Amino acid sequence: MRSAGLPSSSWPAWLARRSRPSLSKAKIGPQPSLAAATVRTPDPVPALLEIDEGGARRQLERLRKTRATRDAAAVGEALHAVKIAAAGDENLLPPIIRAVASYASVGEIADALRSVWGEYAE
Repeated sequence: MRSAGLPSSSWPAWLARRSRPSLSKAKIGPQPSLAAATVRTPDPVPALLEIDEGGARRQLERLRKTRATRDAAAVGEALHAVKIAAAGDENLLPPIIRAVASYASVGEIADALRSVWGEYAE
């Protein structure tokens, strides 16, 4: 079956010819002239994140308080649901959301997934 204006046997070539002008228009930024030499500069090295001892202590204290005041049974049930979903074909997002809502930490959720899937090793 032929579409109007579209050759049936060479439509990939036709499409490539049609898209070339629009691709060249999509280039962003100044384009070097033919006479100018283009030199690539190396990407800058990102600065390392430095965490002060006080910030780390405050975060650990917040985690300790959260674990002391949360409902441990609800967290255990939510983490169990994450394990069951990970072992089966269920969508993991709803049980993970329930675990987060019950104040399970990211580490606890990751541990639940690791207990089912294991850990990657090179």
